[in-house]
Amino acid sequence: MAAGAIFLITVLSMSTSQSTYYSGRVDYSQGGEALERTTTTTLESLNTDYEGFLYLGGFPEKALVIDYSYGYVYYDFHVFKTPFTSNSDLYLVSVQSEFTPGWVAYRNGDHSYGKNYVLRDGYVHLTASKYEESSSVYGGNIYLKTFWPQSTTFTTTLTSSISLGLTIDKTLQGGLTLDGGASITAGSSTGLSFSYNRSVGVTYTDPYLSAQSSPNNVKEAQWYYSVTSDVAEKATYFLETYYLFEMDNTNANAGDNAFDFIYTVYMRNRGALGSWSHSATVDLACFQ
Repeated sequence: MAAGAIFLITVLSMSTSQSTYYSGRVDYSQGGEALERTTTTTLESLNTDYEGFLYLGGFPEKALVIDYSYGYVYYDFHVFKTPFTSNSDLYLVSVQSEFTPGWVAYRNGDHSYGKNYVLRDGYVHLTASKYEESSSVYGGNIYLKTFWPQSTTFTTTLTSSISLGLTIDKTLQGGLTLDGGASITAGSSTGLSFSYNRSVGVTYTDPYLSAQSSPNNVKEAQWYYSVTSDVAEKATYFLETYYLFEMDNTNANAGDNAFDFIYTVYMRNRGALGSWSHSATVDLACFQ
């Protein structure tokens, strides 16, 4: 992201009342009230695994989003961009969520966590939309193209929702390999072939993972996991999620790389006295 770019990160809601603080970015106060904090940083292009994509920015280190005596959740957020057509760009958002039950934390020497609480289930929801500030709307029209991991291997055609019939950028025509078992290969001058290989992206059967679109918002990608074995429930679960969307760049009020991104995470833990659940919703606004 160019110099002066801003990530405004706001906790919209929490299910707990524990006070937690992370690096001047997110402030959890008592009762779950969220305090906005704006951090201005210069985020240069980095070498990444996504050849053809420009790294726009993200967290310098993972952030603690849920922290309770039954377990905790970290997350990491990164944004990439590549030209799609002459009128639009593709944005790839990568979010890693790390679910740790109290059982694991206690046995790693932190006795502030409950030693009998194990993982039961949880979810991650991701949604992109235009960025709004002071009654003004920034960013072009957004179209979710695909997301992964998914429950099965699949191949689909990526065509522009904005510039129908226009030639796909040559960078994408050359083919790209993305993390999590995904790849883009040349299809035609106006369409690309996107493939997801579940055997690469998801190499485990427990926790069970289900991916789906929200029935209430076509731009919301959802992942739900469920733990069934007494082995997996006593381990930290890493869930890497990817969200690929198209945004037009011809809108006069578009702003450079401006969009709003909502991250919602939920974790439920099981113990001797029952189950306890915790959730948080974070607004990750990206603008310039």
